[in-house]
Amino acid sequence: MATPRPCADGPCCSHPSAVLGVQQTLEEMDFERGIWSAALNGDLGRVKHLIQKAEDPSQPDSAGYTALAAERGHGDICSLLLQHSPALKAIRDRKARLACDLLPCNSDLRDLLSS
Repeated sequence: MATPRPCADGPCCSHPSAVLGVQQTLEEMDFERGIWSAALNGDLGRVKHLIQKAEDPSQPDSAGYTALAAERGHGDICSLLLQHSPALKAIRDRKARLACDLLPCNSDLRDLLSS
């Protein structure tokens, strides 16, 4: 089989990507579209939208983290996630850590997650 040549009009789906490193895996796309990315980026509106669409906040991503573990100190998102799924406090990641174990020592959320 001959080596494909680039199209004169630019790249097309039957040819290798013209820009290296712009490809995503399905896991990466799933993460970006899911509640984990919205929580990580502090996007409260998107987190609310995904919960309304019945996205389960306790469902871990491919690395084993829940949206609560991904939320990175956004108090409003943390409260919303716990309101919809209080059991999130007790879910451990693949390294047996709770979401409160991932917080900095001086985080205001530590009390909320520890109770």
